[in-house]
Amino acid sequence: MENTFERGQIVTAKAYGGEVIKRRVVTDNGRTVVICTEAEYQAAMREKREPEGVGFPRKDVVLADG
Repeated sequence: MENTFERGQIVTAKAYGGEVIKRRVVTDNGRTVVICTEAEYQAAMREKREPEGVGFPRKDVVLADG
């Protein structure tokens, strides 16, 4: 079974067109992982709100190195 992602973890994701992007985990929904930019994550933490993110297929999201 695959590991679950934890809120705030830094991950890389394969975006449309094959571009690899670095993002923060908002939530792991099983088949999809909701991720957001670092700026959005930090703003949400400061403002004490849920970060706004975009869902990616689990197969396209991996834990970032270091």
